[in-house]
Amino acid sequence: MITTVLPFNNVSVISLSSSIEFGLISSSGQIEGTVTIKNEYGEYLKFNDLVVSIFDANNKEIDYTNLNDDGTFSFSSLAPGKYQIKIVDELLDLLKIEPTTESKNFIVEIPCKYEDFVIVDDVNLEYIYKL
Repeated sequence: MITTVLPFNNVSVISLSSSIEFGLISSSGQIEGTVTIKNEYGEYLKFNDLVVSIFDANNKEIDYTNLNDDGTFSFSSLAPGKYQIKIVDELLDLLKIEPTTESKNFIVEIPCKYEDFVIVDDVNLEYIYKL
């Protein structure tokens, strides 16, 4: 925007101003869920100190957490975007478990909602113990 001011004492003054708009993301999200591991007979197994990781859209690990005693986990302070939740491949091999078809490449999305805190609490991952 250019504003011209009338001459004052034979001096013309031109005032320049501009505006910049920034897109602000004020929403953040939380992902909650469970991990269950079953043997070939469908019986639930418990593993101590099992680590669950969260990866961004570029497949970069951004955080990890231990499962709680009841098999639950939670990730908070997440920006809007798509995330993958899983047990890292090294642990899968070490523990001899593999994800079910539904749990493999499980993608969770935190939508961008202005001034809303988003909780995605239905992430339930299942793994099978392989002999």
